[in-house]
Amino acid sequence: MSKSMGAPSRLVKNLTLLGTVVSGLSLISMVVLILSEIAMRAFFSASMYVLNELVAYCMVTMTFAGLGFALQEEKLIRVGFVLNLFGESRFWTRTLELTNFFAAAVALSFFEYYLVLSASRDFWRGTNSGTMLETPKWLPQSIAALMIFVFLWLLLTRIVGLLMMFIRDRRGGIAT
Repeated sequence: MSKSMGAPSRLVKNLTLLGTVVSGLSLISMVVLILSEIAMRAFFSASMYVLNELVAYCMVTMTFAGLGFALQEEKLIRVGFVLNLFGESRFWTRTLELTNFFAAAVALSFFEYYLVLSASRDFWRGTNSGTMLETPKWLPQSIAALMIFVFLWLLLTRIVGLLMMFIRDRRGGIAT
């Protein structure tokens, strides 16, 4: 790997690791919140009244923060039978992966654009959730946008890596 790709690659790896920790903490937070709500209702006949909102924020954070790690560890859902159609051909397998990564990056880029647009609009308007917590709407939107940005960056590094493999194989004369 060249020095120019080394620093961004390390940064993506570190951000992905941070996302994994955040995702794990979100899961633990959800469990603690739910168990606390159960205990409060069972023993004190009381409720936090904000459980649904907090768990929803944790769920969004957990989902988007864990995307990078799932891709990095190749734990995302893969349709193996489609890859098996190409047999042992590295060229077609890489082409299919490149196409999928590119399509995912394009789709998520549109989603990211509108999420950032919505978050900035809600920030300038001062819009809140309208619940007891009155959480500013831009806050969870911004967290989701940040995590999607990290995932898009990871997708971009994967796309560049696959393109570099194509170039290297082309120069080396490998045509499998």
